[in-house]
Amino acid sequence: FTSEKVEIAVDVPKGVDPKALVDALYAFTQCEQSITSRIVVIRDHRPVEMTVSEVLQANTEQLVDLLRRELEIKRDKLDLELHQKTLVQLFVENRIYKRIETAKTAESVNREVHEGFKPLRNQMRRDLTDEDVEMLLRVPIRRISLFDIHKHRDEMEKLQSELNQTLKHLKNVTGY
Repeated sequence: FTSEKVEIAVDVPKGVDPKALVDALYAFTQCEQSITSRIVVIRDHRPVEMTVSEVLQANTEQLVDLLRRELEIKRDKLDLELHQKTLVQLFVENRIYKRIETAKTAESVNREVHEGFKPLRNQMRRDLTDEDVEMLLRVPIRRISLFDIHKHRDEMEKLQSELNQTLKHLKNVTGY
C-alpha cells in the first residue's frame, strides 16, 4: 500500500510458522541490509580507522584533559589572588608600610618590606617575592586608611571556599 508513507502487509498462509516466514524474508530478500561504517580520523597527524567506541573514548579523554587544565588554571589564579589578599591584610594589620617611611632608596624600601614579613612567614601561603613587594607598594594610601578587616576576611573565606571546591573537582575530574 502506498500513499504518503510506504506500508507493506504480508499475509501468512495457513500452516506456515510466522517466525519462520520472517526469517526467510530476511534471508532471501533485501529486507535486512548490513551497512558498515568506516570512521577515519586524523590522530597524531595520520589518518586512522577507528570504531565508534574508540572515537568516543578518545574524545572523552580529550575533554577530561581540557577540564583538568581549565581547573588547574582556575586553581592557580585563585591561589595567587588569595596569596595577594593575605599579603595586603598582613601589610596593613601589622603596619609594615610604616617601616618604609624612613627608607631612602628603592633597595632599602624593598629590604624593609621583606624584613617586615619575615616574622609573619607562617601566615603566608608562600615566600614573599619582589613582584609581591611591588604589588604591595602600589596599594593606595586611601585603601590602607579605609581598610575593612572583616570585609577582607569574608572575601578571603569566599576565595578559600572556591579554591577548595576547585581542588575537589581536580581530584575527581571525571565526576566533575
